Amino acid sequence: MISCCVLTFNRTQRDSLPIEVIGTYDPIPAPRTKEQIERGEKPVKDIRLDFHRSKYWIGVGAQPSETVARLFKKAGILPPQWPGPNKGPRVPKREQVEGIKALNENK
Repeated sequence: MISCCVLTFNRTQRDSLPIEVIGTYDPIPAPRTKEQIERGEKPVKDIRLDFHRSKYWIGVGAQPSETVARLFKKAGILPPQWPGPNKGPRVPKREQVEGIKALNENK
């Protein structure tokens, strides 16, 4: 099963025509030969991405899905700390809140 990495508007139907196909992903690795098994090589999944177009669309504000963001992180297109589309504002830790309250009380 090969999946296409496509660009669509967020308000269109899932099965509508994409704006652009920027890559493909085959999650099932190709069978290894005996020589590869003897050398201890790991199976390789086939990922094909158009780096230039992917970077362009991220640069103009396209939001990747969580799966595509994970692939982009592994490929080096996105930084490892990329927040993702559904991440809200970060909630401060209790120690940080208590420290801020203590500072405000001292003023």
